[in-house]
Amino acid sequence: MLQRILRSIIFLVLFALATVSTKAQVVANFSTTLKSSGCGVAVYECTDISYENTTATPITKSNYYYKWDFGNGNGVIRTKGSDPSNPYTVKASYSTPGLYNVVMTIDDSLGNTYSKTIPVIVYQAAVPNFTVDKIVACNPGTFSFTDLTDVSSVLVGDNKRYDWNFGDGTAHGTAE
Repeated sequence: MLQRILRSIIFLVLFALATVSTKAQVVANFSTTLKSSGCGVAVYECTDISYENTTATPITKSNYYYKWDFGNGNGVIRTKGSDPSNPYTVKASYSTPGLYNVVMTIDDSLGNTYSKTIPVIVYQAAVPNFTVDKIVACNPGTFSFTDLTDVSSVLVGDNKRYDWNFGDGTAHGTAE
């Protein structure tokens, strides 16, 4: 009789262990979109695009907690996910040029943590610098200008636009 009870208990324990389901592994991922910018300021929008590792389908966001650290010193946002049919999106503002790491961390109810880090950049204004081949010429004079603007810093980038004003009432020249 005792043996039969022990067998039943062992069977029930083994059955329970065999039927325990595990959640799929999550691949944490998000995209960043520059929504507005100027020299030294930027607003990025971050959209969760995480998915289940086994099925490659979007995760049910309402089952997870999200923690966002934007690297800008404005604190960390921790929220519970929303409806999976709507993209989970947050915005971050930056007011100082620099390279920032945006970190999204997802926690599930089982204590698992999944993270993704994406760097974003806030550009600083380039300081215009140029030379001219001469400062005096007979009419009509022709001058050659050479750009010396330093764009070696990653924070300046290579997106330069020139807007020339020659002070003679003619239209300004623009070049990129």
